[in-house]
This record gives sequence, structure tokens and C-alpha cells, in this order.
Amino acid sequence: MRMKLMTRKMFTSPCYSNLMSYFCFLSTLQVTCGTNFISSFPSSTVDNETSLFFHHDHSNAYPQLNHPSKPIKSKKIKSSVQKRSYKENPLDSPYSYFSTEPSVTNSDENDPGDNYIGDVPEFVDAISNITVPIGREARLTCIVRNLGVFKVAWMRIEDQTILTIHDHIITRNYRIGLSHSELRVWNLIINDAQEEDRGGYMCQINTVPMLYQIGFLDVVVPPRILTAETSVDVMRRENSNATLTCRARGYPLPRITWRREDGKPIEYGNWQEKKDQGIQPPEEFEGEQLTINKVSRLHMGAYLCIATNGVQPSVSHRIILNVHFPPMIWVPNQLIAASMGSDAVLICNTESSPKSINYWTKDDEDALISNDKYEIHTVERLYRAQMILKIKDISPNDFGTFKCYARNSLGSTEGSIKLYGIHSPGGKGARRDPTNARSRSSNDGSDVNNDITSGNQKQSKTMSIVVNLVNIIFNLIFVTINY
Repeated sequence: MRMKLMTRKMFTSPCYSNLMSYFCFLSTLQVTCGTNFISSFPSSTVDNETSLFFHHDHSNAYPQLNHPSKPIKSKKIKSSVQKRSYKENPLDSPYSYFSTEPSVTNSDENDPGDNYIGDVPEFVDAISNITVPIGREARLTCIVRNLGVFKVAWMRIEDQTILTIHDHIITRNYRIGLSHSELRVWNLIINDAQEEDRGGYMCQINTVPMLYQIGFLDVVVPPRILTAETSVDVMRRENSNATLTCRARGYPLPRITWRREDGKPIEYGNWQEKKDQGIQPPEEFEGEQLTINKVSRLHMGAYLCIATNGVQPSVSHRIILNVHFPPMIWVPNQLIAASMGSDAVLICNTESSPKSINYWTKDDEDALISNDKYEIHTVERLYRAQMILKIKDISPNDFGTFKCYARNSLGSTEGSIKLYGIHSPGGKGARRDPTNARSRSSNDGSDVNNDITSGNQKQSKTMSIVVNLVNIIFNLIFVTINY
């Protein structure tokens, strides 16, 4: 009969549908079957400490484990903590797990009800709000004075989950821990803090009315680059528009800044108009998207997008901007003079993107290759390249016109250099004609031939003078011997 009454009460109680129906069930068992029945449960299931936080009142169907045989008139206890109404805090409503309404208790001296005579508990200081990086340990501290026989509990506000009651951990969350020191300092420990742990936590004392205070935990997350939403290397034709995109996530929301890897200023937007107006470009640009109108080869290079939000470490992403254009060649000296037996160096400077195929020819014949006569190499930097042709031990057959070529998928170009011979009485060595080839007349070939002819004539005159001197010396010696 008593079990039927117990079952009827359990299923007709409004708190059965509550998340704490488990505790309501235990409370109903005690009301129906008595304390001895509840004591048969393991201590891990229910204990006297847990029962102190749940009060019974048939008007609101919140059972109390220590149900009195006779109601006792409540006595008011002076407290330094002001009672808070439901309007001040929604958690004090009858639907909170811990009711703040006065409860009816028995005369047991271990019961912290209204008939308790002694020092009233109070909080020494407010719970400090804390901020921890994700994955670290978070510790919320509640300091209580004069706790006596009362109990301390921790509850998460957002979902009204009971975490701990006194020195017992109620939640199944394995990351929740508890520590206390001499019933005064109560620490709620959250290991490996995650973003879902962010929010408010309430420290409660089961006085009547209930005492509580709230601390807040903020979990910050370092920035990370969203590679799926971030640009990879970008290729654009010269004079078209280019946009680089970089997105990141974190808490707080990261700030995105752009820099050039080579340290040059960032020309963005209508950079040509700003340049005409004398506006200097900045070294940094802020925003998720960097747009350059009418991009030129000067904008080519590596760009760094850096995400920061005050949480270490900051992260960066490298994006290379490639600007494609047909090759062009610039020849520093188009006329090179060299003497017989010396070496001559010919240079062509090229610019192209994508990288061009570079080669040399002589007198429009086949391409030259490196051998004992010619030494060919190229020095490259970004879209620039320097073509160098070294001609060794010059002979009359080496004089003529050399051409440098550059070709890529967008076009081709060429440059020409003319090598001519000179007489160098001071010894070996090649020299560059200081006169630019563009200002010289079309009779360069005849001038070269005239120079060679005049050199040969001077050499013949010198040999004649030497022969005459030798003859004079021999004549003098012969005359002296005869004398």
C-alpha cells in the first residue's frame, strides 16, 4: 500500500518532468517510505548533504528529504546578505533547482533550517571574472565565512546544471573538478576549458533565504586562418584588377592586416590616382580583402596576411601575386670595342612574366652555347633577368653583330650588340665605346675598317724606323772597328 502511494506521488509530482526528476524521485521515496528506505541506497546515489538543497512543499511539489512530522514555526535569522527577489534574479524563481523560499524544518540540530541559532554564513569577496585560453585550466574561487553546518554548491547559469554540492561532484562532465580549504575557500576547476564553458557560474549556500554570487568565465581562442576561404597564389595580366582574400576565425574576432614580404609599401585601390595626388601608400593595409586596380609588374611579389586578436600565437598566410606580361629587353651598351686576344663581355637586361626563354645568336645564325669560346650565364631575380655573354680570346672572326632574345607565352623581343676590333698598344683588354650606338651614323662598318687599316699602316711605319735604326747602328760599329 505504501509503495502504491509512493508511485502515485512520484508520477503526479510536477517536478517529475524536471531535469532533476532523479532527485525528486528519491525525495518522494523518503516522504512515502521513510528515511530508512533512503538510507538503503548507496552513498554515491543520495546522502544527507544532497538532501539539504531540495525542499518539500506540496504547493510547489519540491520535496524535502528530512520531512518533519510536525511543522515548526520559522524563525528569522539576521543576515548581512540582503534577500533577493525573483525579479532581481530569475534563478530564484520556483523553477530554479535551488529554491530561495523559506523551508519548514525539524528540530534536528544538524539541520541548517530556520531554527538554527548561530553565526550566519557570508561571502568574504566577490567571485573574480576570469579569462583563459582554450585548452587551459580555469579556476573560479568562492570564499565563505562562518559556513558552519551549511553547504556550498556550484551551478552553471546558462543551462542551470548542478555541478557540485559541497565536496561531491554531481555533473557527469569529467573535466569538472572541485577543491576546498577548511570549508572556507571553494574552487570550481574546469580542466581543458572549451568554448562551450564560456558563461556564468553561481556559488550558492543553502541558507534561508539562499545566498549566492556569480562569476563569469571567458574562454578566448587564438586566431586561425581559414584556408578554404583564403586565396592561394594569384595570377593576373598586367593592367587588370587583382584581389587577395584572407579570412580567419578566433575569439575575439581576429584583425586582418596585410604586408609585403619585401617591406615595400602596399599600393591598393586606385593607386595611380593616389600617386598622382602625391599620397604616399602605407606599409600596412587592414581588411579581409586587398584589391589593387590596374595591377603592374611593380606589385608582383609575396604578400603576408596576419591575423591577430590579442591571444597568442598570431598566425600569417603567404600569398604570391604573379603579374604576367610579354618580355622586354634593355641593352646598356650596343657597341663594344675589343682588341685582339682579349675578352669581351656583352650584357642584355630582360623583364618578363612568366619566365622567358633567353638565348644569344651571332650574325643571325644558330643559337650560341657555352664552350671554350663562349661563356653564357643568366642572373635572375623575380621577373628580371640579366643575360651575360663572355667571348674569350677574341680573333678577327669574332667581330660582328650579336643578338639577345627573350620569349614567353605572351610574346618575344630581341636586342643587338655590335662588337668591333681596335689596336691596343697598352696590352690586352676590351673597352666599351662610350658613344651610344643610337647616335652613331650608319657608316660604323667603314669606320671600323678605316681604324684597322690605319693601325696596320702605323705598325708598318714603326717597323721601318726600327730597321733603319738597326742599320745605322751596325754601320757605326763597322766604321769604328776599321778606324
